[in-house]
Amino acid sequence: MDRIELAQCIVDLRLEQFERDGETITLTSREAEVLRYLAERPRQPVSREDLLTEVWGFSPQVISRAPDTAMRRLRGKLEADPANPRHFITIHGFGYRFEPLFAAAPVSRENWAPTGCPTPGADASALLSTARQTAEERGDGFVGLEHLLLALERHPVEGEGADHARAILRGGRFEVRLAQLVPSKDERQPDWRGTPRLQTIVAGLSDDFGAEVLMDAIAREPARGLQAIDLEFSLLEVTGSPWGQRTVQCVEIAGGPEDGRRLRPKPNEWIGRAWPGHEVDHGLYAECVLEDATISRRGDLLWLGDGRVRLRRGGTHYPWDLSAFLPGATRGSRGAVLPPQPVPGDSELTLSAGDLLCLHATVLRALP
Repeated sequence: MDRIELAQCIVDLRLEQFERDGETITLTSREAEVLRYLAERPRQPVSREDLLTEVWGFSPQVISRAPDTAMRRLRGKLEADPANPRHFITIHGFGYRFEPLFAAAPVSRENWAPTGCPTPGADASALLSTARQTAEERGDGFVGLEHLLLALERHPVEGEGADHARAILRGGRFEVRLAQLVPSKDERQPDWRGTPRLQTIVAGLSDDFGAEVLMDAIAREPARGLQAIDLEFSLLEVTGSPWGQRTVQCVEIAGGPEDGRRLRPKPNEWIGRAWPGHEVDHGLYAECVLEDATISRRGDLLWLGDGRVRLRRGGTHYPWDLSAFLPGATRGSRGAVLPPQPVPGDSELTLSAGDLLCLHATVLRALP
């Protein structure tokens, strides 16, 4: 990769320079190396630690602000508006993401909405269409709550729901987990209907709903889809009946291509990754462009009944924590929110309603 086309210029990495408005501007060798490293990993979250070890050659124990300084200089030279970057996106608390240049969206992407969605208002239609475009640009092949969060980077939506979504967006952890999903090895077509959760949320809205109404509906969604996307950060208040110790009858996929899909296993049935030629009782990612390759094709979770499960390869258990959802609760103000409990492989576990179970990049929520 010797040339990178950006919105404002074309960078010649071999010569470490570019032209803009008739002026030749040079990059330092380190700036060019950072640009190349990020551009070779488009749309992928890259940690500051990776930049320090792979670009600077530092040991993993070294703590340095060098990546942040280099990023500030790259934005100053290459972005039209460094304060609102188009290409060099910060993932707060983690690192950066490079967004390559794409042509304007074709007409077929305009006015996109999930299946079963009533007619949105102009601002909601623009937000939904941007979410679809974002999904295409990333190569994700589906549109879910994650893409609506990312679409907020380009839209000035107001309201409590949008503020909550932006708080999760700043955390950036959901992007890291989404990046762990990989393209399936067999040929699959993108699914532009919207995830099951997104379809369910919009189906309850009235015609001509606005972007603020849409984001408020997502933030107040009973199964707390945004909280599962982030896993560790929630500003939501308790709504409806407390979950706690209610008997668990099924699990729901939270986040990713199958977000909102519910599984009701029978005793001694396995949940695992679908794979051509292999049978599993409840296959995950069977109809998705992306899949969690770290999940076993033989099954990762054996359902024993009433919330009792056995994990073949282990995972992380996030117990339901009512205090995390009390009015005014924020991360850290009442201790850790949903403190994770590592579960070793070949372990049995009893889930309470509302618990989250993380199998690598896949998150399951226990439901009554």
